[in-house]
Amino acid sequence: MTRSGLLLERVLTPPTLAAADAVIAVSNSTRSEVRESFPQCGSKVETIYEAPFLEPLVEPGPRGDYFLFVGTIEPRKNLARILDAYARYSRVSNQMIPLKICGGKGWGRMELESVIEEYGFSGQVEILGYVSDADLPDLYLNARALLIPSLYEGFGLPIVEAFSQGTPVITSNRGAMEEIAGDAGLLVDPENIEDMATAFSLLSDNLALVEQLQLRALARAKLFSWDAAAEQTLSLMESLLAS
Repeated sequence: MTRSGLLLERVLTPPTLAAADAVIAVSNSTRSEVRESFPQCGSKVETIYEAPFLEPLVEPGPRGDYFLFVGTIEPRKNLARILDAYARYSRVSNQMIPLKICGGKGWGRMELESVIEEYGFSGQVEILGYVSDADLPDLYLNARALLIPSLYEGFGLPIVEAFSQGTPVITSNRGAMEEIAGDAGLLVDPENIEDMATAFSLLSDNLALVEQLQLRALARAKLFSWDAAAEQTLSLMESLLAS
């Protein structure tokens, strides 16, 4: 986090949690963290999952011909290590798949263009910048896999967005990401470059695994619904009013 953001959270979060009648966490992982950090508020924290805003597919789409990164460019998204792993993967892969990076600039000192130039990736890595919601479905649909091995996520919305389009995910073996991805993602150590590079190679070469993960992704996507989230939120509000 930025220093100012961290200070703001430390000042505002404790009294906000204390004043709330109930607290909705977007994952069990986040709920556990709140309960651990603020045990006096633990009994009023409930989990209600987020869901994708994209229209879900019924059947798997194409296998996809590029890896995709979706997210704000900031340190916790782990993009520097993703590029390190991609460089290692490029040295050993017989069927190297391009990488598309989309997302607005957040914070941190990473200059993507110069890093990509250093690696000599100019023909393999494409920086798309901010992408509108209207363009996201096709980007997910035609990707071999979404790359989201973040250092931290409270939920990981791109994971379920990718699942809704039948797209496999390479994500971190920790916290909310492992929880949300379940058996529909390849889980990696986000601080292990070799681990990530191996996952890239797997989804480049093992098409049977890609197809298996596509089916699991579509099945997993059904667990995340805004209708269900609305019903659970309304039920929580009604229980508070009744009490």
